[in-house]
Amino acid sequence: LKGVLQGRHGSAASSADNEIIEILKSLYLYQKDSPYYDLGKAMLSKAELSDLDVVFQVLVKAGVWDTNENIDLIKLEVPVTFPPHVQEAALRLAEEARDYPTAAPAAVSRTDLSALSMMTIDGQATLDFDDAISLEREGDGFRLGVHIIDVAQFIARGDAIDQEALARGSSIYMPDYRIPMLPRNLAEDRCSLKAGALRPAITTRVRLSAALDILSWEIFPSIVRVDQQLTYYDANLMSEDHPDIIVLKDFAAKFRRFRHDAGAVQISLPEIHVWINADGEVAVNRINRESPGRMLVSELMIMTNWLGAKYLADRGKPAVYRSQPAPKDRLYTGEEYDLFKNVMQRR
Repeated sequence: LKGVLQGRHGSAASSADNEIIEILKSLYLYQKDSPYYDLGKAMLSKAELSDLDVVFQVLVKAGVWDTNENIDLIKLEVPVTFPPHVQEAALRLAEEARDYPTAAPAAVSRTDLSALSMMTIDGQATLDFDDAISLEREGDGFRLGVHIIDVAQFIARGDAIDQEALARGSSIYMPDYRIPMLPRNLAEDRCSLKAGALRPAITTRVRLSAALDILSWEIFPSIVRVDQQLTYYDANLMSEDHPDIIVLKDFAAKFRRFRHDAGAVQISLPEIHVWINADGEVAVNRINRESPGRMLVSELMIMTNWLGAKYLADRGKPAVYRSQPAPKDRLYTGEEYDLFKNVMQRR
């Protein structure tokens, strides 16, 4: 330990060194819960070291960890790479799916919406596009479409990729990098609504009156092709003069009022975005979650989930229905942008 800290440690580690490294890793990660706690503390004592934080320095100097090692990922045993058999399956799948939809199985009858103009609205750094929006004029009213990529078209239930995704549960976003739920060649290509590419989707199509009231709706499998890949910034700039964005924004505002009238509580907390820039420096900015672009996307997604739940409930289909209990005390009604009130209401 002293040799490592003083820079006298050679590059080749012996089996004894490796055993010591495993003991030190366990000691630092789990401390009193480590099975090697007593042994590790005795080792530190012999080396005349008392502070557990020095163990991290030892492991960095020994080349085991990086100076910015994400300890939580190690402690929680979060996989940061995909096993070889999953990577191989993803490569095969990407190759087989390159000619979609001509190579797609005929078991699912899909409505061809590829001629429809569609847009995605996401963050500037987004590479996997999950959902798209379309708006058609129909008489005095509109037909609003929300189209979600149908990943199940490509990934079969129970196969290696599905099992890995089930184990992961979600993609993990961090300031310096992202750990995807699916291999990148699927998440950012085949299973993404990339502009110009034909993709399978599940479409929720809603008929709206001229006053933007919901008249009827349907859910069906489809084939779509996105033609506009917008950022929230783009949508914000277009919110006052682009006819489709104006209608979408007005409908989102009306749907939000409908939710509030039904008892919803709008808790508007700022979103803080932290990331590491190209120079390795920490950058922080505050995102306005109530900007036109973000507001319309969030309300359309809430609407889509609500209609999806109604679709399943009306047909007696088993599903996971997510809800929340009513607040113990309502501090305000409608929308309130006072940060203190919102924090207290959330609590």
